[in-house]
Amino acid sequence: MIERYRATRNGKTELLHRCTTCWDANGPTTDNGFVPVTERIRHASGCPLAKLRIVEPSEGASEEVKRAFSRVAKGSAAVAQRRADGVWIYYEGGIYSRPEGREPTREEFVGYANSAAGRAIERYPTVAFFVLPGFEGLDVIGYVDGSTYEVQLLPVRGAIRE
Repeated sequence: MIERYRATRNGKTELLHRCTTCWDANGPTTDNGFVPVTERIRHASGCPLAKLRIVEPSEGASEEVKRAFSRVAKGSAAVAQRRADGVWIYYEGGIYSRPEGREPTREEFVGYANSAAGRAIERYPTVAFFVLPGFEGLDVIGYVDGSTYEVQLLPVRGAIRE
């Protein structure tokens, strides 16, 4: 989770942020792990926010997985993150900006993945969210780097391909 903090230094107030997951795992660092919000947070390699999975239901997915994804618009990007109480799925599909029935372009899909990843990192309150008990029945079709928001798509079934 991202924590924000206002600090006053030399009479100037600035907004700082840090990843509490990395902080908890790695212990104290310079400036208590906070960096200015104008700089990207560099997540530790073991942080679940370091690399978020872009997923879709597998062909043999359970009814529970199929039911959960049935409310996700076709062409949406769904980002999965393991948490203590299951796998949290955040998604975005551009339903208000993309004409109904048109598949998203690669650029649009990457944008959707970034939006979903941002929601996951911030634990943003949204209806575009659900929880599954595990990763069973999910295919990983790509990754979003939690520090740079760079999207890597894998060449698999159902995904927007290169």
